[in-house]
Amino acid sequence: MWKRCLYSAILAAVFLLTVTQVMYGADEGLDAGFGTEGRLDVTIGGYGDRANAVLIQPDGRILVGGSSSSAADLDFSLLRFLPDGSRDRSFNYDGSVVTPVGKGDDEILALGLLPDGRIIAGGYSSNGRDRDFALACYLPDGTPDRDFGLDGQVVTQVGNGDDEITALAIDSKGRILVTGSAAGTSGRVVVLARYLDNGTLDPSFGVQGMNLSGIGTDAIAEGIGLQKDGRIIVSGSYSDGTRSGMMVAGFTPDGQLDTAFGSKGIGVTAESGMTSEGYGLLVRGDGSILVAGSVGAQGKRDAALFGFTANGRPDPDFGQNGVLVSPAGPEDDVLFAVGTDGHTIRASGYATEDGRHRFLLVTYDRDRAAASAPAAPDQPVAASGPAATGTTLHIGKLRVADSMASLPLLQEEKTSARLVPRLTTTAFDTSDAVSYALAIQPDGKVVTVGAGSDPDGTDSVAIARYAETSADGTGTATPFNGSVLTRSVSQVTRTGAVVTSEIVTGETIVERGVVFSTTPYPDLEGVSPGNPDTPPDGSLGVSISSPANGATLGAGTTQTTLAASTSVDATCEYSMTSDSGATAAPQTSFTTTGGREHSTTLTGLSEGSSYTVTVTCTGADSGEQASATVSFSVATASKLLRKTARSIGDFLVTNAYAVSTITETQSTTDTAATTPATPPLFSALDDKFVTSGSTSDGSGSGIFSSVLDNLRPGTFFYVRAYAKTESGVVHYGNQLGFRTADSCFIATAAFGSILHPYVRILRDFRDQFLLGNGPGKMLVALYYRYSPRIADHIAAVPALRAVTRILLLPVVGAAWIALQAGLAGVLLVVAAMVAAWWCLASPRTFRRR
Repeated sequence: MWKRCLYSAILAAVFLLTVTQVMYGADEGLDAGFGTEGRLDVTIGGYGDRANAVLIQPDGRILVGGSSSSAADLDFSLLRFLPDGSRDRSFNYDGSVVTPVGKGDDEILALGLLPDGRIIAGGYSSNGRDRDFALACYLPDGTPDRDFGLDGQVVTQVGNGDDEITALAIDSKGRILVTGSAAGTSGRVVVLARYLDNGTLDPSFGVQGMNLSGIGTDAIAEGIGLQKDGRIIVSGSYSDGTRSGMMVAGFTPDGQLDTAFGSKGIGVTAESGMTSEGYGLLVRGDGSILVAGSVGAQGKRDAALFGFTANGRPDPDFGQNGVLVSPAGPEDDVLFAVGTDGHTIRASGYATEDGRHRFLLVTYDRDRAAASAPAAPDQPVAASGPAATGTTLHIGKLRVADSMASLPLLQEEKTSARLVPRLTTTAFDTSDAVSYALAIQPDGKVVTVGAGSDPDGTDSVAIARYAETSADGTGTATPFNGSVLTRSVSQVTRTGAVVTSEIVTGETIVERGVVFSTTPYPDLEGVSPGNPDTPPDGSLGVSISSPANGATLGAGTTQTTLAASTSVDATCEYSMTSDSGATAAPQTSFTTTGGREHSTTLTGLSEGSSYTVTVTCTGADSGEQASATVSFSVATASKLLRKTARSIGDFLVTNAYAVSTITETQSTTDTAATTPATPPLFSALDDKFVTSGSTSDGSGSGIFSSVLDNLRPGTFFYVRAYAKTESGVVHYGNQLGFRTADSCFIATAAFGSILHPYVRILRDFRDQFLLGNGPGKMLVALYYRYSPRIADHIAAVPALRAVTRILLLPVVGAAWIALQAGLAGVLLVVAAMVAAWWCLASPRTFRRR
């Protein structure tokens, strides 16, 4: 009898061990060609180091941000590694940069890369009493960018307590979006801010560059992302006084809470009684949102991934009512970051075994056996459970009544490929190891970074890299009998390039081409060549066709047509405000509405005023709401003169540094002058260049070329080839990068950026009036030959830059007049100036005679 029991126990143990290894593989998938068997343990200071952020540069180098301590406090720490894991000696000579910011602890919690290659690090700095927002900017070689803020640093006090930047993103215009939290008198509030690329707060965003949102009694932001229509998504956690839960918040492109997102701007889980936490987020190509986090009580949490639709509603086709739980064991498990390479979703955090933390990497494979049809790349869905019952939730000043019950869910049952989580844990030589961030390389390999802790409390930077493997260990995430190769980028000009690619396969390819974007890993979902505002099938989308955004109507215009389109039948209303902040038109219904085309007449317009119109539509069947915004102005000669005078001050001060103090009740800025994102004088000349898109270059396999045009000048682009098979599955090739050229050397040196509006005016004048004729081409060629050396001297001396800006002012003005009225307009202005001089000088001349 006892033998039978013993045999049964042994068999049960073997079975349990086998199942555990399949579901929960220890140290599997590590890339042996990276570091030491796929791992790095790095120490810089003598008292502890840690990594909180990571990004992959276009050249494949790995940038890691965190903190280092060689004394009593922490300092900003940056490390850069070559693709094989060795230190990049071209980065500050030894591959590391340690930067003290304040008097106490300073720590990097987020990283970003500007289009010109500069590195942005965000986190906090301690002033001896509390923490403040902190940003630092570095040149590509690791030296501080002295033109950013004050000697490469910006410190912003938000409240009277601890303020921290926890996540950041760079938008398509190179502006820096940051989110985090600020401590108030009764809890923390979510902070969203936008800085210009010189380190000043963007005054056109929120209130003096910031938005403070109280959610529940306490809230913290942990992740940030951008949807393709410009909506900003923030993820994190909140507390209502009795329990904590994860949340997502939607904000308009100008920094206001988007009431069309979720319920009054906030999205929460469908399970009202579930304790949860939210951390990093991923905005997918179709606008849907994934948030890494956990469910369960502290100390016994389970790793979880939360899914939301593009409009902030729990996705019932993802996991169970929008939650996919991946328990790694009976102890504490959490996910902090989530990402994708366009095919496979990965998330990282930590798992606990016998009280010790290990790196946790979760790979979400598609269950092909359960799929009735092939899923598009990065479009995994799963069967959903029943809809949630209604609850009442108080979110700060926002009250979401019956929030989940009032949100129309998608169809409850949907047969498609569901996600199957596959867990991998990695131990380091240290006692504990926690992964706080991940990045995915173009070849699909995953880099996770964090901190390893020894029993004595000393931390070190922990890094692991995993090879791309599928559930069967074949080493490829998407089966494809062939390869897609992005071979080269050539003939790069100021606004164009040629990409050569090759498809090698025996399968039938029905469409091929390339996708490009200013953000890494572009795909067809995120850069569709069609209408960029097109929502997922069946969802409500709104676009405004008239007036055009940024348009300037002619002087004397008192009314204009407002025309909008929706993707489904809807009823629309609009409201209009003027530049003074007054409401020019309250919430009013369109004259023609109810279908998909909506129109009305805007009246009461006046010269010299600017207007913002917000259109809000409600779907006829679903009740779903969506909105769109357009801004325009009415021209006047007197207004132009006033704007010209005001612009001269902005023109002369292009890199002013501001230290802002912002609280929930007041805002003050201590600065001599600040520079707007677009100086008002020439705001009508904003560029229409593209920053993302795709090409369609026929079908079949073999070598083909793709021509990219109308690209933004002086901008870094990512590009990769794609191939679409008969089944509709899209396969992507490796990613390449290139920067479009620009040659306005002196003007760029004087104004500090090739995208400065005045530099754009000079470029447009060159293209329109000089490059089209022989003498003009000779003049441009001479300029290109001799101006680079002059520009180098100008850029190195701030005083010389200011003098050059003054000298260029009449040149920019003449070029602007030429672009508006042609060369005849310039000659007319010159003739008027000569005539005025003659009239003023003649009496004195006659008196002398």
